Amino acid sequence: RFGWAGDAPVLDPLPRWVRADVFSTGDLTIAGRTVRGEGTRAREVQQLLISGADRERLADAGVGWVVVEGLGPALELPVAYRDTDITVYAVGGDTPAPAHRNLMLAAHTLWLALLVIGLAGMLLPWVRRRPDRATHRAATNR
Repeated sequence: RFGWAGDAPVLDPLPRWVRADVFSTGDLTIAGRTVRGEGTRAREVQQLLISGADRERLADAGVGWVVVEGLGPALELPVAYRDTDITVYAVGGDTPAPAHRNLMLAAHTLWLALLVIGLAGMLLPWVRRRPDRATHRAATNR
């Protein structure tokens, strides 16, 4: 729960605010019982943080940043940003490039080329039909 949302349960907005993969266990607590979320990767990273893993182990796990919302325990990591609501720690881990990135770039390049060809195909007949201005002026001056 977030202070700005009152009593209403809300989704964490962080994954929508940043351009990075955000690990979240997805656990949901209902009436005191916890329903575990899907997947294990976020839980593994969470266990690393709970066990006090150092920067190198977190980076090896692909963690680039650790974000603590609200009052949380201080971590032994370099602080990149801190205010009353959030603390951002820099880890510096590398994450792999998105899968099929080259395929996506090729598809978008092809799409753009088809748009340009289509636009040229639409404009070409119009350009050909326009009378030459110099010829038009010469004909009207006679």
